[in-house]
Amino acid sequence: MKFHNYFFTAFSIFISFTLAGCPEDENLLNKGGPASGIAVVNSDYESTSISLLNDDFTLAQSNCLSSGSQTPELSQALSGDVVLASTPKNDKSELVLIDRSNSAIIWLNPVTCSVRAQLAVGTTGSGNFYANPRDVLTLSTTKAYVTRFAQNASYNSEEPDVNDLERGDDILIIDPSTPSIIGHIDLSEIIAAVDNASVLARPAQLMLIDNMVYLTLGRISAFYDTAAPSILIVIDSETDTITDSIELPFLDCEAMAYINEAQNLIIACYGLYSDSQPQSETAGIVAVDISVSPPTIAKSYNYNIFANRTVSGMTVAAMDSDQIFVVVMGNGDDQNDEIWRLSLNNDKVASVFTASGSWQLSSLFADPTTKKLLATDGSMTDPKLRVFSTSDAATCTEVNNLNPDPEHNLPPRQVIKY
Repeated sequence: MKFHNYFFTAFSIFISFTLAGCPEDENLLNKGGPASGIAVVNSDYESTSISLLNDDFTLAQSNCLSSGSQTPELSQALSGDVVLASTPKNDKSELVLIDRSNSAIIWLNPVTCSVRAQLAVGTTGSGNFYANPRDVLTLSTTKAYVTRFAQNASYNSEEPDVNDLERGDDILIIDPSTPSIIGHIDLSEIIAAVDNASVLARPAQLMLIDNMVYLTLGRISAFYDTAAPSILIVIDSETDTITDSIELPFLDCEAMAYINEAQNLIIACYGLYSDSQPQSETAGIVAVDISVSPPTIAKSYNYNIFANRTVSGMTVAAMDSDQIFVVVMGNGDDQNDEIWRLSLNNDKVASVFTASGSWQLSSLFADPTTKKLLATDGSMTDPKLRVFSTSDAATCTEVNNLNPDPEHNLPPRQVIKY
């Protein structure tokens, strides 16, 4: 089941400082981490830490920033619901953190582990609202998109004095250099009515390909009890206008991976949890051909191919034009989380790793250069970042694992390469 946090406090501040918190182990480069490497978000959903690894998967900095960092410059410590932007900045100069509970964006220098700025994205003229930002896509030094997954419950479109920027459920346009909010892209026309219940656009993950931005829209109701088929939209990043869209065959689609050779976007879809229909029946994986306009569906894989189990919409990884890796979710009873490999060439699947429990595997990262697959195993008793070799298409072998946060022992939840 997918969980959402409805409680928040939003703050905004623009600051520069050097982070005081350091790990106890003096060998872990206390002053910072590598200019390029691997970033890991660790969390028990109450507190968070950011760890940095070298490219050889050795731990460089276990506590670049955490909820317990002693720094008065941040308006509030990191919450327990923090993620990294799915696409790192091109120049790798900063990691972009999304504090969903606090509805804030944070820019973190990985070399110094210092925060440059923080921006609240749920502010209104009358207070704050829980915007639940999902992703940030940096387009230039002065422009970025932020997807706001939640709508402001107090927003009233019939009041002329209410700013549209206070609506939420949209794409916020910000200037990261200031930082400041400079506009938004209205997604209200994407909303449809399903079973007499209004659904929201629910913008999720962003991806930039050849100056065009691709965005998954979940189209889920305010109380997550109904949904319309998800949509992939295409946005011209120069004009901030929607140019194309395609309806997807599943519900609550979020995570994406791109295969450059085939010009295919691979999209993972959670499905909708409900009493009337198993979640697995509305979940799946879809390949979208973006070489044509409008995009078209090249292939789709429903629950049948995954042994009638639910695919996670949180993550998907493409190793090459054939090998796709997904997480198949456990049920909290007799089935644990698993990593499955999907071959786009022959449409065959295989389970390659089984976790020790459910709701542990949340993030996959594929490195096509080394043929390594990274997976966060968020076991509360044995947290690990696991490294698999996929150089042999017939096997997927675990070759390394480590605890990325030995100081706090927080389970890893997300991994990206920057």
